[in-house]
Amino acid sequence: MDFFWNIYPVLGLESIIFAFLTALTVYGAGLFLYKKGFITFSWRISFAVMIFYILLVLSYTVFARKTAADYQYQLVPFWSYWEILHGNRPLLEEDFWNIIMLMPVGILLKISIPRIRLKKIIIVNFAFSSAIEILQFILKKGLFEFDDIFHNTLGGIIGWAVVVLILRIKLRKA
Repeated sequence: MDFFWNIYPVLGLESIIFAFLTALTVYGAGLFLYKKGFITFSWRISFAVMIFYILLVLSYTVFARKTAADYQYQLVPFWSYWEILHGNRPLLEEDFWNIIMLMPVGILLKISIPRIRLKKIIIVNFAFSSAIEILQFILKKGLFEFDDIFHNTLGGIIGWAVVVLILRIKLRKA
């Protein structure tokens, strides 16, 4: 039981709002995809895994963090690259993990919705990453920065591209 409390240390109004918005989003997305005829068998499994992963990401990036005293933001695009060029190696690692973090979303979206195109992958990953950053800012749970949005979106694109590449290789061999 200690494991649960270490992952979800923040319970209260934020958690209730988070659970409600998540349930509403899942219901709306599922209904939309069902009516559009995008749902396949693999969608059932990969969509459930994706929702779990999204909740895990939100828990890690927003809800498990301590509240800061003030709002934190960095509005200069690609500021992290300047810092990295001037010796800030921990920021290089952070940028790398921000790319890796949303790769599974791109992978799972392509598996869930085989016909999904790059444009929609960009929109979904950009929207999700923006939601994380906006929540971090509003709730004072982290630094709002455009670099994270860029890196997370890039990670989703890479995840999608990996699945596309694997599918093309499988088709050539068949």
